[in-house]
Amino acid sequence: MAGTGILAILIEIKVIELYREKCWDVITLLMILTSAAVIIYFGEAIKKALSVNLLLLFVLLQGAYVGLRCYLESYLEKRNY
Repeated sequence: MAGTGILAILIEIKVIELYREKCWDVITLLMILTSAAVIIYFGEAIKKALSVNLLLLFVLLQGAYVGLRCYLESYLEKRNY
């Protein structure tokens, strides 16, 4: 169990470093604030429609955003934009 915890911490550190290097700007800040506001405002409706923890939903949204953004950056670099 301790090994799993240490592995999770190491993965989290790498994700935070990637997030700071590649995605930390005004657009990301607006994405964080917007998704948090939507989850807070529509929290009850989301809980009725989906049986998922709202914090988990927020983390999944941010993960999808970072993944999409990294993919688009690499795609645009290959196309020389």
